Amino acid sequence: MWGGLDQAAIGAVLEPGEVHTWCAGGLDPRVHGIRYVKRGDFLLCRLPSGRMLHYFQPTVKNTRMPWTDGNGDPVFKLQVWYWTMKEGRWQHVKGYGGHWTENVVQATARDLLVPAMYALEEAEYPLALTIYDEALAEASIYRGLDAKEYAAIMVKAATSMPFSRDWPVRASAWIDTRYKKD
Repeated sequence: MWGGLDQAAIGAVLEPGEVHTWCAGGLDPRVHGIRYVKRGDFLLCRLPSGRMLHYFQPTVKNTRMPWTDGNGDPVFKLQVWYWTMKEGRWQHVKGYGGHWTENVVQATARDLLVPAMYALEEAEYPLALTIYDEALAEASIYRGLDAKEYAAIMVKAATSMPFSRDWPVRASAWIDTRYKKD
């Protein structure tokens, strides 16, 4: 996945307007593919949900890697560089396989979480906050809380969208008097 997303991002920047797709083997790329295209000042990454991630003023540079080859010579690799707001200021940062993968995975987790948030609220589990792919509710102890029901609501909502209907989505839930991290 790392290499495939990296090549798709690089290809899109080198060929503005051309769509470069990566998809896991066996899945329909029209439904599950991650698409990159450069339009104007942005490298766009279209997620399976249809939502877009934007990378400002992307360029491809031959970048020196922090390692050497077998002979001790420096290794250079094509990488996408773009501008982003980081630590309160604009910074020029490089994208690489792990970076693209983390962005896609976390954004897709959010795309699964949002409908689950609405479904939980509708089921009278009032949300207090979300943390990445977690939805925390504060509910009255008199309500008759049910962790299995909570998890089932999340899975049903997350897999109700066309892009995720056949995904093996799972959720777990717990009940306690305060937030804890397992």
